[in-house]
Amino acid sequence: MTSTQSSNPQNAGRISFETIQAPNAHDTDVTGISNNGWLVGTYDPNSDFGFSGGYAFLYKHGDFLTISPPDATRSFGRAVNNHGDAVGNYELASTGGDEHGFLYSAGAFTPLDFPGASNTVPFAINNADQVVGLYIPIGARQPAHAFLYSQGMLTGIEPSGALTSVAIGINNKGQAVGTYTDTNGHQHGFVYWRGQATTLDVPDSTSTGATAINKLGAVAGEYTDANAVEHGFVYRDGRYDSFDISGASFINPVAINDHGDVAGNYGMPGAGPTQPFLYSDGKAATLDVPVASEPFISGLNNSEEVAGTGVYTDASGTRGYLGFVSSDHGKPGATLGDTLANGAAQCDPGDLLPAVSGTYDPGLAEKPTSAGAVIHGGLNETHNPLIAVLSHGSG
Repeated sequence: MTSTQSSNPQNAGRISFETIQAPNAHDTDVTGISNNGWLVGTYDPNSDFGFSGGYAFLYKHGDFLTISPPDATRSFGRAVNNHGDAVGNYELASTGGDEHGFLYSAGAFTPLDFPGASNTVPFAINNADQVVGLYIPIGARQPAHAFLYSQGMLTGIEPSGALTSVAIGINNKGQAVGTYTDTNGHQHGFVYWRGQATTLDVPDSTSTGATAINKLGAVAGEYTDANAVEHGFVYRDGRYDSFDISGASFINPVAINDHGDVAGNYGMPGAGPTQPFLYSDGKAATLDVPVASEPFISGLNNSEEVAGTGVYTDASGTRGYLGFVSSDHGKPGATLGDTLANGAAQCDPGDLLPAVSGTYDPGLAEKPTSAGAVIHGGLNETHNPLIAVLSHGSG
């Protein structure tokens, strides 16, 4: 296993950002990006700094499309493919707070409700409209279980010996990745393909989680070592390559593109918001996103665009969520490797579209959800299925 340690941030390639705010919305949360630039997420017109209501949306080239299923009281967009087909989850007044999955394609909605489950939440979709996520059986607070939707069929893909599991990523070959906890409480990553689930455990780790996979089968994730320190990793060709952000207490890769570049978020010891990072060509560094405070990366595509959500504060002092997407890497043809050449990914405010100011509220620091809770929204909860599914035992 090889290891990479980030250098201290320096001025490097300049990245411009576009802010994403749905019309008449107070909060906009961007949760995914396709390789050809579709964005998916959730917007909420209510001014309560959160997603007490909300509607799933698609966005491309300045156009927003609401994709909330009929009769839904609220809905959440999770992932989108190159065809503009999207998955998410929604609630109905008739079923209370239970979550139902959906697939949106060509103007039509397909419900995704795992048989015998009270809750079904999709997290990823590939270009063949194969979908992965989690379901929770009726009457159970825990455990949740990973599923695959393919050719009209919903199938459980939980590894043997798992107590609880979630599938978070899938590539265009149909290879799915996720994380499971065994009956002894130990966490492992896994890859599922053609009916077989293979466990991923970084050598000498106490826990491993797999969060994303690219077309070549390279897997990104995080692991914890024997000293309770968390690291990022990329697994390819039977080898684990470890990487770190200097001083970080935890690291959460969320995406890996087909070039092997990784994007995600990390946290420093003590209270404070997460920070985005990029990892490419053996270098890991902080990504500065001046268009919003508390930025949180949710996606990275093959055009090396990153997308995510942050916080803004308007002239009256009201706070809200704001989506963003990067529009270039400083020069035509620039890559993340170029951007990180000096060990950092810093933005020049002079290149930015209109910026939004904001400040950090310690009360909004990442916190665990209740045991077995299904994720409804809010910045951290929306992007971190592992928080609610795998962090709270089986009670």
